[in-house]
Amino acid sequence: MQSDPKKINNSLSNGINISTEDKIKYKLLYENYPLILFTVSLDKKIISINKNGASELGYEVDELIGSDISDIYILTERERIERQIQYVLLNPGKQSSHEMIMLRKNGQSFWVRETIYTTADTEIITEINFVCDNITYQKNAEENAKKLAQSLQNMLDASPLGVLVYRMDENDDLILISTNQSAVNKLKIDVYKLISKKIQDIFPGLLKDNFIGKFKSVLKTGKSLLNMQLNYEDNYLKGVFEFSVMQLTSNTIAVFFNDITEKYKATEALVQSEIKYKTLFESANDAIILVFNGVIVDCNQKTLELFRCTKEMFKDIPPYDLSPEYQSDGSLSSLKGKKKIDDALSGQLQFFEWTHKRFDDSIFIAEISLNRIQLGNLVFVQAIVRDITERKNSERIISEQKRELATLMSNLPGMAYRCKNNINWTMEFVSEGCYQLTGYRQDELINDKQISYASLIHKNDQLLVYEIIQNAVANHEPFTLLYRIITWQGLEKWVWEKGRAIYNDFGNVVCLEGFITDITERKLSEEKVNILAQTLKNVSECVCITNIRDKIIFVNKSFSRVYGYSQTEIIGKPISFIRSMNNDPAVVKEIHLQTLAGGWTGELMNKRKNGEEFPIYLSTSLITDDSGKPIALAAVSMDITEAKMRQKELTDAKEKAEQVSRIKSNFFTNVSHELRSPLVGILGFAEILRNEIKNPAHADMAETILLGGKRLLETLNNVLDLSRIETDKIKINYTEINLAGFVNENIKLFTALADKKDLKLHVKKSKSDVYILADEHLLFQIFNNLMTNAIKYTQSGSVTAEIKSFKKNDLRYASLSITDTGIGIRDENQKIIFEAFRQVSEGLNRQFEGTGLGLTITKKLVEMMSGEIILKSKFGSGSSFQVIFPLQSAKSKDKEQKEKRKSDKKTEETGSLNNLNKILMVDDDSASRDIAKLFLKNICEMDFALSGQEAITMASINDYKLILLDINLGIGLSGIEVAQKIKSIKGYEKIPIVALTAFALPGEKEEFLNAGCTHYLSKPFSRTDLIDLLNDLI
Repeated sequence: MQSDPKKINNSLSNGINISTEDKIKYKLLYENYPLILFTVSLDKKIISINKNGASELGYEVDELIGSDISDIYILTERERIERQIQYVLLNPGKQSSHEMIMLRKNGQSFWVRETIYTTADTEIITEINFVCDNITYQKNAEENAKKLAQSLQNMLDASPLGVLVYRMDENDDLILISTNQSAVNKLKIDVYKLISKKIQDIFPGLLKDNFIGKFKSVLKTGKSLLNMQLNYEDNYLKGVFEFSVMQLTSNTIAVFFNDITEKYKATEALVQSEIKYKTLFESANDAIILVFNGVIVDCNQKTLELFRCTKEMFKDIPPYDLSPEYQSDGSLSSLKGKKKIDDALSGQLQFFEWTHKRFDDSIFIAEISLNRIQLGNLVFVQAIVRDITERKNSERIISEQKRELATLMSNLPGMAYRCKNNINWTMEFVSEGCYQLTGYRQDELINDKQISYASLIHKNDQLLVYEIIQNAVANHEPFTLLYRIITWQGLEKWVWEKGRAIYNDFGNVVCLEGFITDITERKLSEEKVNILAQTLKNVSECVCITNIRDKIIFVNKSFSRVYGYSQTEIIGKPISFIRSMNNDPAVVKEIHLQTLAGGWTGELMNKRKNGEEFPIYLSTSLITDDSGKPIALAAVSMDITEAKMRQKELTDAKEKAEQVSRIKSNFFTNVSHELRSPLVGILGFAEILRNEIKNPAHADMAETILLGGKRLLETLNNVLDLSRIETDKIKINYTEINLAGFVNENIKLFTALADKKDLKLHVKKSKSDVYILADEHLLFQIFNNLMTNAIKYTQSGSVTAEIKSFKKNDLRYASLSITDTGIGIRDENQKIIFEAFRQVSEGLNRQFEGTGLGLTITKKLVEMMSGEIILKSKFGSGSSFQVIFPLQSAKSKDKEQKEKRKSDKKTEETGSLNNLNKILMVDDDSASRDIAKLFLKNICEMDFALSGQEAITMASINDYKLILLDINLGIGLSGIEVAQKIKSIKGYEKIPIVALTAFALPGEKEEFLNAGCTHYLSKPFSRTDLIDLLNDLI
């Protein structure tokens, strides 16, 4: 019992309150329901379809969603679909059912019974439901039934026998349901007007001798009545008829009859004439035997010759005694023979094959006819025996020949055929190869049952094929054809056909016989050869083909143009004819050997007809025949004179660009170093003065110096960061980060800055933790830039950091938004703020400080970590910068606790710095030494070295646990060399050496760490930076 597809569809689409388990069951039932179920919107777009329906149409479900409904119906049905949709929209709750033709993805059409309806219990109709049942099989069956009925009627009409078809009704009466024209002609009455009448009303004379009962017995027993004779007479019809009755169906019989009145009269006359009968009996060419009471009583001369005996030997024996004990089917000859004679005596004509044995014990196969005859008052069985041994042998030979022919035809690479000489080439016979050739079975092609062979011929070739064949037929000549066919699969094939017409004795065409084979591959190969030949002639490269002895046998147009030789001048010349004498002989020899081995590629010098030498790029290959035997060598070359010139220009340009890049790098290095070095003193002393000076006014001055220095440092860092990004020298170290923990920990750094402007800082978090994979240092830089900007451009109100997650296109993302209540950004300026060195206010009247690099760097860092940054802003109301990264599932829920413990551990270790032994600082800059000494006052003792050699000497006589090392030490050893030499001193192999330097360009940190330093801190540095580094080293 199947579920109602409308209920299933409504349950799934209307949100009926059902359990999850039931939803799964309904979903599975809907997807696999053996009908096509789909729903369309009011604009006729498909919004859902079950999996089975999509498969029936040849699509995946996703391919159909959103497509127009007209795409799955044939063109002529689209207007009907429109009318049906209008009907159900105007009549909610009512259905519209029709038989329609749908269209599969592969272009194949099929019949469906379609039902369209809308949901009646909704106020607003937003969708239309379709239920389609594939009825192609029923439609085909109906069409086949009609064809079969018509074929049967055609057969009836073509039969020379009269045919009457009766059906037994519920009252056990035989009703005439069909007839043919022969019945009308033989009975001399319009039998068609008697259809639907009872048999006894049509032929009342059949009531005599219970013939109607005999007809009915055929339906009851299934046994046919064969070659029966009837002397019929009623008020309208009189005559002698021979008839047979056969069962067609469980309640239908067919009566086949012939009017033998005249024949009967002649037979009666013959019987009356014993002399005539005896003459016929003796002169017959077949053996005739008379059997009475089960034994032979008479026979003709032919019988004695056949059985090789005398009449005395033959009489008074049962006919089955002239047989071996068993017949070929294993039955006893005596039992089977008695049964045949009894059936004949009962009036049933017997016609069968029999194995006989002569009196000399030789065996032969006979064709037997047994018939009941009456001579006077006596009833005999007349047996006619014909020796068919030779015929059976011939049939066996013919059968074997047919089998051999069928085997031969089935293995031929094509189709043998016999067809009519008509416009359809109607096939009367095709071999098994037709399926491989055309895609159609034998029974589909024979008699144009499904398609005519002419329909398979390409439309552009049909007329040509017809004209060639008809011309050959008219001239009594065989024909040979090349043309195209279209297979059942829609493939185009080239075929070769050879055939001839078969004529009768009068010269009329009986049929056409021939053979058709697929030559598509050969045709394509020929086309490829032609295409290749034309291509070789016209390609811009020089093509040259030589024989195995290196003699030129082909050159193309480009070769003649480049080298200056005509084909006549160059063909037959050795390939060395065009070689430069300046080529290395070993290379020239290698070209020939490697080409024979498969091919050679490289550069070479050749010469033109005018003697000019020029460079070429040469590629050679070996040409072989189908057996793999080498037959020629092919060479493709091109003049690379201009390419060589361009290469030199590019090389010169590359060297110049590299020189400019080095100058630029040196410039940035010098600028960075020269700015960072003095900033050590400016920022360091300003920080100390701010903390030490008690006078508020003076402390504010120190604060102003500190802020100015930091602004200068930030500008420098932004320029260097942009340089690192553009040279792709930023290394990303991905770690799992809890966004909420990250924001909570770092937003505190902006509290003082916000307090100065009386701004509120807020954090909004989602209920669940949100994790991402990112570089924590780069993420802080992004967060710092966005927070700094938000506070800078907000005069009152608040700055909010919001963390959340969301889903888009089946993927989950994490979001960090920084929203302010500041000045906002005009629409026309929102694109330029991410460009380098651009700000909303620019020029002499700009309102806010900064380089215009912060957002540029932020956007590039976000994108480097596979993220996206989105700006939403309204001028005068504020801005929101949303940073989006792919959401990461948390691997450890206690990551925040671990980070907290790590932070706590750092705090605890700060105190342990007091236990540090002396450290060595190597720096020729006095400000850097003084600042470091002040920063580490009361924490550890320090020794100072102004040069590299002095540092090595001090390290040799002291036991330092840490070395702070400047890289640029002026004249003498560099910091790198000092680090390497100190590392070689016993006991210093694992001592930390910190590169404390103003070199901070992309790649410089990595260079110092790879050269021997263990840690890195760029100048200028704060007291916190230095102490944090020492904490990490403990």
